[in-house]
Order: sequence, then C-alpha cells, then structure tokens
Amino acid sequence: MLDKSAFLDLLLGTPEGKVVRGHPLGREVHTTDHAEVGVACALRVMGQSGVLAQRDAERMIGRIVEAPFTTHLARELLVSAVARRDLRLGDAVLC
Repeated sequence: MLDKSAFLDLLLGTPEGKVVRGHPLGREVHTTDHAEVGVACALRVMGQSGVLAQRDAERMIGRIVEAPFTTHLARELLVSAVARRDLRLGDAVLC
C-alpha cells in the first residue's frame, strides 16, 4: 500500500522517491482514494506557493490519474482498519 508521503516523494523525484520507484517493480501497487486526493492537494499548494512551477504541479497531478495503481475507496478499508487496534486508524487503513 503506497501512502501519501511515499506517493508525493515518488512524483517529486526525491531521494526517498527514488527508493520507492525501485521497490514496486513486478508488483501490483495499491493506494487509497484519499491518498491520491491528499497528494494532489499538496502538489496544488506547492504550485500555488511557488515551491513548484504551476505547470509542473499540474503535470504531476495528471500523473496521479495515469498511475497504474489499484485504488481502493477508503471507506471499504475502514472495518478492517478499526479492527487493527495495534495501529492508529489512519495507519491501519494503509496496511
């Protein structure tokens, strides 16, 4: 399961993102719909604040839509996540 920070690092090409890029080779990558929205929001803010060029932020948001990931609705994961008492709810949704 790819979480928001790893997803953002992957798109930004940070050193951590390069590690993420090499990891899922040959494997199906899963993410949640709210992780995709969270990453898009972060990119939008980065574009609006000048941390990224607006055009680059928009291009990366487009890559989210094109990413070959299996996306799960967060609500579909809630019941099993609540049962994971050893983790915070947000972390359990990503497990």
